[in-house]
Amino acid sequence: TGTIIAYAGDTAPAGWLLCDGTALNRTTYSALFAVVGTRFGFGDSSNFRVPDLRGQFLRGRDGGAGRDPDRASRTAMNSGGATG
Repeated sequence: TGTIIAYAGDTAPAGWLLCDGTALNRTTYSALFAVVGTRFGFGDSSNFRVPDLRGQFLRGRDGGAGRDPDRASRTAMNSGGATG
């Protein structure tokens, strides 16, 4: 739960979700919400969002390594999401 895997298809396989910023119900997807929380934003107190990686690439967290000098200027994908 909560793993991002590269996939070459246009639609997600059964049981998988695309990283397209979709808002999902916190109860229906409780296991995923437990991992992701509101890191990628939320619409209201009942929903959370998956990351929106359309046109993006994965980038690891700097974690104090000093390799991402622009980390402080990064904004959230969606309202209420993580920054930096």
